[in-house]
Amino acid sequence: MSFRLAVNEKRCNACGNCWIACPTMAISEFDPESEVSFTIIKTRNGECRILDVNGCNGCGICIEACYNNAIQLKFLEAK
Repeated sequence: MSFRLAVNEKRCNACGNCWIACPTMAISEFDPESEVSFTIIKTRNGECRILDVNGCNGCGICIEACYNNAIQLKFLEAK
């Protein structure tokens, strides 16, 4: 089953807990020269955090680390 992380930017305060907790380092600082497929999660004081969509294994540790409940794991139905 496929999944994706959804981040509610109104709840996210860019604290970095998800970034620190991620065991696969799928959430990291933005690197404009990176060749990974990514989604920008949040911008704070000019700093971007990104999600490497191929590096995320869906473990949910970032969800547990988020005290604002800003992250959800959405399962996608197969087509």
